[in-house]
Amino acid sequence: MDRSEARETAPRYLTPTEVAHDLRVSNNTVYAMLSGRELPAVRVRGQWRIPADQYARWEEEAAAPPGAAESSPLPRRQRNAGPHA
Repeated sequence: MDRSEARETAPRYLTPTEVAHDLRVSNNTVYAMLSGRELPAVRVRGQWRIPADQYARWEEEAAAPPGAAESSPLPRRQRNAGPHA
């Protein structure tokens, strides 16, 4: 596999600024959501990165009408779930 193939198959990550722009909220709001584990994300050398595919699923869940979560094939996220949960 050459570099171009690896790049095409690698997961795409969004920055907090890109997510803030998409949601039309401030960067501080996104950082608060990341700290509160309201958004799916990973830290890379101290910087937050949001996997684009997980963010798209998160958006779909957030936009779903109330009660749709029970019939959704996606698992429900636990808010503030940590290693002790």
